[in-house]
Amino acid sequence: AEQICDSTNQDIITDESDITINEAKQIVNNFKLLVETSDYNEQIRLLTLVPSTWGRTKITNIFHCSQHQARYSIYLRGADQILSLPVDLRGNIPFNPDVEKEIFDFYHRDDISRASPNKKDVLKNHNNPKLIRYMLMSIMEAYQQFVQENALMKVGKSKFASLKVKWIKTSTPHE
Repeated sequence: AEQICDSTNQDIITDESDITINEAKQIVNNFKLLVETSDYNEQIRLLTLVPSTWGRTKITNIFHCSQHQARYSIYLRGADQILSLPVDLRGNIPFNPDVEKEIFDFYHRDDISRASPNKKDVLKNHNNPKLIRYMLMSIMEAYQQFVQENALMKVGKSKFASLKVKWIKTSTPHE
């Protein structure tokens, strides 16, 4: 990317006779097709390559992109960040559903929680009965075990505790 940034200040084609107008049109049309078939963030990344003399309206008219994409690509180009990926500035990024499913399965394992021996110990949820399960350890101990077994999955303690379903109880009944 640094080589491209350096090369934008220099003309790559030194002699105008090296490329014809039809070839230049074909290059622009192929670039438009590439932008149209790319995803949202990749479009912003590719739009940083347009000439610096083009404004927001010209970019949106030629490439049929949103005003925000054109504005953000001009901002990145002005900051000498050509071909850089846009930064997601949202505060709350959605939680990975694969990690959520893994935690759900972890709570239902027999070494983490056990099913209640009482047949009537059932939580009825819209005619979908769920057998009550009791945890064999505290939530913190379960969290530490989950982190040891799944070191690559990033999850906080509070998120781990909030993903415990209501038919899994933390305290064991009096026997």
